[in-house]
Amino acid sequence: MTDTTNSVTDALRKVAILRRAEGRLNDAAHFDGAADTIDTLRARLAEANQECTELRESRNELIERDLKLTLLWAEAQADADRYRWLTTKATYSRDDLHWNCNPRAGKEIIDAAIDAAKGEPS
Repeated sequence: MTDTTNSVTDALRKVAILRRAEGRLNDAAHFDGAADTIDTLRARLAEANQECTELRESRNELIERDLKLTLLWAEAQADADRYRWLTTKATYSRDDLHWNCNPRAGKEIIDAAIDAAKGEPS
């Protein structure tokens, strides 16, 4: 009986050891799965970071374009203001010449100045 008891005890120990080993293997499998999940998450994070970088670059390009357009608009406004000032000045000068000088010569000079301000050939 002692031999049988010892054999059963040994068998139970072996079963307990095997169960613990099985539990450890399951834990390890979970950790392996977690490692795969972590690797997947890292890959997704890297993709998201790359996408963010691309979006930042696109945003910076849009800001740069917006600034260029704003500068062009300001230059166009300045040109328009300069054109209005020149045509107004030329109109007043034409009226002054019309009444005070030779109307024909004064009108031709002023019309040429207005055309030049408009960028048209006289």
